[in-house]
Amino acid sequence: MAKSVRKVSADLLIRATSAAADGPRGLENATISIIKALSKEASSDDLLAITYRLQALAKLTQGDDISGLTMNLHGREDKLINEAALKAAATCPSVSS
Repeated sequence: MAKSVRKVSADLLIRATSAAADGPRGLENATISIIKALSKEASSDDLLAITYRLQALAKLTQGDDISGLTMNLHGREDKLINEAALKAAATCPSVSS
């Protein structure tokens, strides 16, 4: 059964993204980096919502660029994601299955 994913503050999601980017590569490592960076101020429910929302954003931005929201940098695998996309990812309705 699908459950609604709680909204988080855009600031918290942006800082989580920075923590994941600054840490070692890989989903597990990104999650650990986010938890280390935010666990003293964010609840476990917020941390879970952040991981769901970042995973959804990652799936959404796979493949082609989303006009105005993402950009590949010099043919690298990494994408730059516009702050507006992160703000939307923090608060737009989302469900987990």
